[in-house]
Amino acid sequence: CINSNCANLVFNLNWSGVFIDANQHLLNIGKRNYNFFKKNKDLKFVNSMLYPHNINQIIKANATTLDIDFMNIDIDGNDYAIWEAIEIVNPKVVLIENKIEYGKFDIVVPVSEQFLPNQWGASIVSVTNLANQKGYTLIATNKQGFNAFYVRNDLFIKHNFKELLLAQVFASAQINSCFYGNTIMQHLLAQIKLIKKPQTF
Repeated sequence: CINSNCANLVFNLNWSGVFIDANQHLLNIGKRNYNFFKKNKDLKFVNSMLYPHNINQIIKANATTLDIDFMNIDIDGNDYAIWEAIEIVNPKVVLIENKIEYGKFDIVVPVSEQFLPNQWGASIVSVTNLANQKGYTLIATNKQGFNAFYVRNDLFIKHNFKELLLAQVFASAQINSCFYGNTIMQHLLAQIKLIKKPQTF
């Protein structure tokens, strides 16, 4: 809660919001920094693990409005499952982390509390398919591709945004350099039970 997109919105644009983290120490650091800069008036800090079965209750209990402008899902593993489970809100913009290393494969690793180094998360193909099912369109990623930005379709149409196609994402040499090689991918596919059949884009 002290760097990247959400911190920028608070520090520089005076947004309000809710920070949810399982690590109380990190939340305490956030509270201290926002207090120091007098940016704590409309912020909430919630210490909780997030699971598909509790995410809607946590949002309902802590959000001051269900009209969410921006939601950042970055929990290093179960991001796909959390967004899939969210029903209580339909944010205008969703930023979600994906496992860009999986490249063009349509892969979702099952929900788990423990992750092996190469075995967690969902590919950008899978996350984009989920976004489309939920009524969102991909418009941007960061340079390495692991953060993907999706806009709700009514706003996508209203503001005439341009869709970022997965073919364009995969055309980036910088993003391609992040992909796992065949040896790692074949080991992954052999070792874990996947939610989705590992089709390629």
